[in-house]
Amino acid sequence: MLEPPQRGSMWRFGFDVPVNYNDMSNYCGGKENQWTVQKGRCGVCGDPFQGPRDHEDGGIYATGIIGRTYESGTMINTTIDITANHFGYFEFRLCPLDMGHSRRPRRLTQQCLDQYLLKIGPSDSKSNGDDTRYYLPHGNKSYFYVPVELPAEIISCEHCVFQWKYHAGNTWGKDHKGRKCLGCADQQEEFYNCADIAIVERSPNELITPIYSDNSTTARNSDNIQCFSIAAKRDPNLDREVQEWIEAIIGEKFPDVPYEEALKDGVILCKLMNKLQPNAIPKYTTSGGSFKFRENISLFQNAARDYGLADPELFQTIDLFEKRNIPQVTRCLFALSREARKNKFDGPLLGSTTTQANMPQFTEEKLNAAN
Repeated sequence: MLEPPQRGSMWRFGFDVPVNYNDMSNYCGGKENQWTVQKGRCGVCGDPFQGPRDHEDGGIYATGIIGRTYESGTMINTTIDITANHFGYFEFRLCPLDMGHSRRPRRLTQQCLDQYLLKIGPSDSKSNGDDTRYYLPHGNKSYFYVPVELPAEIISCEHCVFQWKYHAGNTWGKDHKGRKCLGCADQQEEFYNCADIAIVERSPNELITPIYSDNSTTARNSDNIQCFSIAAKRDPNLDREVQEWIEAIIGEKFPDVPYEEALKDGVILCKLMNKLQPNAIPKYTTSGGSFKFRENISLFQNAARDYGLADPELFQTIDLFEKRNIPQVTRCLFALSREARKNKFDGPLLGSTTTQANMPQFTEEKLNAAN
């Protein structure tokens, strides 16, 4: 699980945590170990039940560092990287460890996680009538973007654990009629990941990132999609203004491709941050596959957060990489310029007059009309 980053993968996103090159291997010690030796039992974060529990309390990867902060009751975009599609389904759960009250924080247990089995938003999955499972479509797809709804009743949580479960479906068995079929066996390979997140009270004027897939007509037309149509509007003048500002700072022109394509690999964003804050991102990649470029975007997001941007001002990785919400990317860069002004950056800035004149003004009337 890359979004939110699971405990063993946080090093890939610039967090100062132990490196785990086997972060794709949280599969309970293997199917034989889980089902034959341990009678179906597994560590809550995918470690072998008998140990070592490296991803749980006291383990090397359970650092307690909060990887992402979300607003209560919102639909978040999760990103899952599957090295091999074994079909089956995903489930997501939440355990509030520390609600910020005076009482002692909870321990992470499966019982705690089972209290909050989360709902899946509109997606490309055939739900089979179950809104808590994402069934993997067949094919060679590697990345899966699954919208998940956080519970509105958890208004604030200083430390929550977000669990991803993958129950595969590539072992043969028998269906309820006794016929052999792929994926019908009860004992399937399972993967689990845990991510440390925080939840804050939702802002009444927060614009929600669209969560539909680009090719999903059904999802686009659904009344259940929790996003404002206003968030999809795009002003090319703002994009151009941001592009010219970045070019002036980094001292080089964008490649001859559309604005969002130039930013997609995260290289320009990393260069920008290093100009605003020298050595903010000491190392980033300029070549490689999509996973490496996603890491660049995450490095930029972390550096921008350290520079002073609040989480609602940032964009999610898929907003840029999958072109889900380019206006939010532009808004983030305007916010970055404003933060540079506060930090007394001695270089070009997006003018405050221009910013106020051109940035979309989301009045209460516009927000109500967009609903």
